[in-house]
Amino acid sequence: MALFGLDFTSLEKYLNSYGGYIVRQAKSILKRRNNTGKLINSLDYNVKNTIDGIRLEFESAEHGKYIAQGVSGTRTRRSYIDAQGNRKSSPFKYRSTSNLRALENATGTFRKYAKRKGLKGRGKDGRFVTDKQFGFMIAESVKKKGIRAASYYTKPLSMSFKKFQKELEKNFGKDISKNIQKIL
Repeated sequence: MALFGLDFTSLEKYLNSYGGYIVRQAKSILKRRNNTGKLINSLDYNVKNTIDGIRLEFESAEHGKYIAQGVSGTRTRRSYIDAQGNRKSSPFKYRSTSNLRALENATGTFRKYAKRKGLKGRGKDGRFVTDKQFGFMIAESVKKKGIRAASYYTKPLSMSFKKFQKELEKNFGKDISKNIQKIL
């Protein structure tokens, strides 16, 4: 890759390997919570040349931000880990007016989730409830408790950032010395 007329191939190789590492780590974090696999299959990275320099960008499906940062419920506050490793409160929340029961009634999302996971619900008397009733029970629980954050990109980024900086400097130095030798 040439940027400003200089060759930065070892830097590009390192950014590609680091991007692949972060995506693999993110996928392993999400495998524990895997539902349909759409989010895991959407994870990717891109190394781009911009006017300001080289940029490493991470991508995911649209609903990934809710899984990454969590959603607070009406009774429980959820938090996530940012790129610096600090815990922050989730910017997303269910309100008491959020109508997840209507969503369940219209789409059967939670009922389908329970079937996929092989879950069966029981009522207060200990008897099994119908799948439709169980879907409503899950919807109410999600509304109250929210969705726990996975921080699937930020956890591996914050844990490997110091090593990333050292390796980035090393590879940048290699490219600069190669370019200086070409000039001389």
